[in-house]
Amino acid sequence: KSKLFAFDKCQLNEKVLEDIAGANPDVNSLQFIACDLRNMDFKIFTELKELHLLYSLDGTENIQSILEGLSLRKLVISSDLLTTPENKTVIGDLRKKGVKVEIQGPKIWKN
Repeated sequence: KSKLFAFDKCQLNEKVLEDIAGANPDVNSLQFIACDLRNMDFKIFTELKELHLLYSLDGTENIQSILEGLSLRKLVISSDLLTTPENKTVIGDLRKKGVKVEIQGPKIWKN
């Protein structure tokens, strides 16, 4: 069974995660690239250690609620998620906890 699932240019909802977790609860890495994610609850993956969210969320979405309850070792996000002070704080807090955070993409300035 695969422990890594990657999605590229997809439109997904929480049902997909439930199906994956039902088939393989030991998933430890998820990657979403240019996906349209709705109502995602990643907490169902108790072994999840690495999460990639690249251009898959609305830049103003609060990532704290998405990451809450996860014990990640590595988080890879696109720079568009750093347009809010709240998200910048969440990323800083994760780094202080020892989570490796990678930010990809250009710096986006919000006026």
